[in-house]
Amino acid sequence: MRKNAFLLKYGYGAIDDFYQTTITYHKFTPDNDEGFNEYITQQLLAMSCFPSHSKALGKAILTNIFEFFENARTHGSCEYIHTCGQFFPKKPDKPLHFTIVDKGINIQQNVRDYLKKDIKADEAIK
Repeated sequence: MRKNAFLLKYGYGAIDDFYQTTITYHKFTPDNDEGFNEYITQQLLAMSCFPSHSKALGKAILTNIFEFFENARTHGSCEYIHTCGQFFPKKPDKPLHFTIVDKGINIQQNVRDYLKKDIKADEAIK
C-alpha cells in the first residue's frame, strides 16, 4: 500500500515499485468518466508487463473495469470513488488485484429501500 501511494496521506513513506506492477491510488469524483478511463489505460493497459493485446481487446477490458466504476457511481451515491491495485505478471495465473471503493450507500441499503422491507446483507446480494 506504500508502493501504490495509498498510505502516503497517512504519513507513511513511499516505497519504490521496482517491478512497476502497482496501479497507483487515486480518488475520483463520480462524474470523472474520462479521467477514470485514462487512468486504467495508463496505469494498467500500458504497463510494460501487462500482456500484449489488440486495441479491441484493450477496449473490452476497459469497458468491463469501467462497469465497476459505474456501479459505484450509480448505486453508491458517493462523493468520491477510490481506486488502486496491483498486477502480478510473474505468478502462474497472472492475477490482477484491483479495488474500487465508494463510501456511499451499500447494497443492503439499496435493496432495503427498493423492496421497502428489512433484509439481511447476504440476502440483498442474492
